[in-house]
Amino acid sequence: MKRCRTGIDGFRHLVRWYEPEDKLARDAQAYWDEPPASKRDLYAHWKSGFEDASTWQAIGRENFDTFRTFARSTQLAMPMKTTVEWGVGGGANALHFAGAAEQFYGVDITQPTLDECARQLTAAGVTNFNPVRIQVTEPESALSAIPAGCDAFVSFYVFELFPSPAYGVRILKIANQLLRPGGMAYIQIKYTTNLATRSRRWGYRFGVANMTTYRLDEFWETAKDCGFTPHAIHLMPKQPLVHDERYAYFAMTK
Repeated sequence: MKRCRTGIDGFRHLVRWYEPEDKLARDAQAYWDEPPASKRDLYAHWKSGFEDASTWQAIGRENFDTFRTFARSTQLAMPMKTTVEWGVGGGANALHFAGAAEQFYGVDITQPTLDECARQLTAAGVTNFNPVRIQVTEPESALSAIPAGCDAFVSFYVFELFPSPAYGVRILKIANQLLRPGGMAYIQIKYTTNLATRSRRWGYRFGVANMTTYRLDEFWETAKDCGFTPHAIHLMPKQPLVHDERYAYFAMTK
């Protein structure tokens, strides 16, 4: 089945047989409104999606540790006043990032996932969580729910779920608007290496975790076009904690 879909992807790329952006966005919202429980728990990083709690906690801790390393290199002061996580999921990252900020805003597209994040943070004694629900088709609505002048904007395991690369550009522009001058964005993407790993641009429900990819140089230049100064890329060709591959983490400032 995987080989068949790879062949279809290749053919569609060759003939540029893509679905419209607005349809992909609607399909993404419909998928996450009623996802298979196993996919939701794993892809949205609910604690119940992992065999043991230590792995779930290790994912966020690893991301926070690398963020902190780059924060020092960009002279971002910690603890931060305000941090935004785009695609907060079940709280694996929020558990660590919220503790390093006075206010923590978590953005997601479904209420059950925001509720799950809130449960995990409450259980851990975190009281500064501000949930922000958006629709896939209207990500800019977050601008009215989150005060501008944020210190940090982070996003992990989310850009590959976006409907298209163009949608990712919209999120980069939102991130730039939310950050203060000198604020830091730390964003993870999946990078493409060949025709088979390009963005799908069709059939959202058939390739949820591989919908959107970028070339490394492409994302770097795109970030610059959106008002960022990229500083470094942290590459992970294999990510053992989530059993996936082709991860790149971009550290950049406004």
